[in-house]
Amino acid sequence: SRVRPLEVLADPRAETSAAAFQGQQEMLERVYARIDEVQGDARRLRSARDQIQALLSRITDLPSADTIRKAGTALVEQIDSLEGFLVNTRNKTFQDVVNYAPAINAQFQALVQVVDGTDGPVTGGVRARLTDLEAEWAALRERVERVAGREVAAFNALVREKGVPAVTP
Repeated sequence: SRVRPLEVLADPRAETSAAAFQGQQEMLERVYARIDEVQGDARRLRSARDQIQALLSRITDLPSADTIRKAGTALVEQIDSLEGFLVNTRNKTFQDVVNYAPAINAQFQALVQVVDGTDGPVTGGVRARLTDLEAEWAALRERVERVAGREVAAFNALVREKGVPAVTP
């Protein structure tokens, strides 16, 4: 192996200032942080849904199965609905983006392409779009916290109240 210094220079054809590049980087960091939050919350919801479905599949013989099944099924429906706003679960091929509205993760990713795909400074329109998306994300995040927090906690309390065992060999 060999070590040599490397100096990265700006494209001499671009007339973009260092401040404009810095603005792009700051915008990209902010958008990537939102994408990470959205993806992380989608994984949280999926994990909760999988655990609920696993529990429902193993309580069929218990006397309280109907009560728990109704509550669990309603919670899974809430999770499925909310997940669809975070990530589009209906897209199966690259052409499906035409058929189904993009979820918020795709909208943030589109913003990355706009910001990272140019040498110019971040425009006011891009900043306004990020502000709009962040407001939309804040509302969705509240719903995620309600479902993944209060709703799951209420389901867990119901399961404990009905005496459903954690492990059923």
